[in-house]
Amino acid sequence: MKQLKLIHMNGFTEEELKAFTAVVLGNLVGSLQCLVKGVIAKAYKLEKENEEIAQEIVQVGSLKEINEDLKNRIPEFMNDKAISLALKTSLEFYLPDSATYFFENLDRILADDYIPTIEDVIRARLKTIGINEVTFEVDKLFFKIVDVGGQRSERRKWIHCFEDVTAIIFCVSLNEYNLMLEEDSTVNRMHESVQLFTEICDSPYFRNSAILLFFNKKDLFEVKIKQIPLSVCYSNAPNGKSYEEGLKYLEQKFVKIGKKKGKIIYPHVTHATDRDCIKFVFGAIRETILS
Repeated sequence: MKQLKLIHMNGFTEEELKAFTAVVLGNLVGSLQCLVKGVIAKAYKLEKENEEIAQEIVQVGSLKEINEDLKNRIPEFMNDKAISLALKTSLEFYLPDSATYFFENLDRILADDYIPTIEDVIRARLKTIGINEVTFEVDKLFFKIVDVGGQRSERRKWIHCFEDVTAIIFCVSLNEYNLMLEEDSTVNRMHESVQLFTEICDSPYFRNSAILLFFNKKDLFEVKIKQIPLSVCYSNAPNGKSYEEGLKYLEQKFVKIGKKKGKIIYPHVTHATDRDCIKFVFGAIRETILS
């Protein structure tokens, strides 16, 4: 949605960028908390003074609880050897996709006069709650995109609301095949995506809707599969390090479900932070919808 705003809706004003300050800081804090949990899970040993900082970070419940003292101590905390080890093995535990980016820009983000850049805004993640709509015009054609949350708690709010929509954009996070759901630590995220996709293909509410299947985060998937095989998710998946083989396996799995349900599926491989990629894909979407 943010990329489309940049491409087709004149981008962000300075005030809109400022409004993302709390979101970016929240992403940074959340990333730090996940990193500390990773250190604990891997049993890496922090320096004694940094153990106290780690406790403070984990206990932060809101941005108001990040005092100046904690802000000033975080950069030194990031230099701890245990933190470096955790970052090197971060593919083995949950760390937000943009965590490394925010860590690399730590000093700038923690500055008192911080104003988010466009790149910060693109990288920041805000969980979709409820139903969010945006309408824009391209070449005298009006498009309405409705963004809905994929979490279990959100689905009941929207799954019956979109009878006869022109198209569904279904996003699959390629790099989450070895991770579990936030709301249910016993369920694999890729398995959950397959289940939700099956439900959508089955739903009578979407019987006339084209399905645009986005395999997102291809860059992160390409890095991860070299270290963690796709077979940790599916026993019959390729056990090697090939990005192409792994992608082909997942694409065939989803497309096969759609075809079995009589749906026409239009797969696209995307990288959401790459503007040129999103511009190309949206052009393909437009042609699909109009054809």
